Amino acid sequence: MTLYCVVIEGKEYQVNLTDDTATVNGLNLDVELISLDENGLYLLKRGNAAIEMYIHQISQCNLEVLIGREKIEASIENNFRRSRIPQGQDTDGELRAPMPGVVVEILAQAGQEISEGDVLVVLESMKMKMQMRSSVAGQVKIISVEPGQVVEKGSLLVEISQSQ
Repeated sequence: MTLYCVVIEGKEYQVNLTDDTATVNGLNLDVELISLDENGLYLLKRGNAAIEMYIHQISQCNLEVLIGREKIEASIENNFRRSRIPQGQDTDGELRAPMPGVVVEILAQAGQEISEGDVLVVLESMKMKMQMRSSVAGQVKIISVEPGQVVEKGSLLVEISQSQ
């Protein structure tokens, strides 16, 4: 079970995911999210209805979802992260897994100079691939994972020395 806090347009939702169920604010959802390509295109199925959506990870905790011509921005935090990081504490320089998953690809090397928003690691969780992006510019200090490694939510993926 993984519990997330999702904020969309200032409204907070509690999302609970297990291997075979999803609930939002305690209500069961009968949906399936299917990855259609490596670039963020998904098919969201609910019963006989289906809609294509594009999910773009802006930063570690922020997504942009395009459905047709409508753009929705969402901020996502899991309860692990919320409970262990005091409000206002600066976490820049550490890229952590937002949920349990498998490291699919590492796109950075120790010592490499990076910019804010660069994709450093691709993580797969629940058949969905996520591009983990740097929230800061700087130099990759440590890569703590390798392809194929299973990680828990909150696991350190990459540590970055910030540019001054």
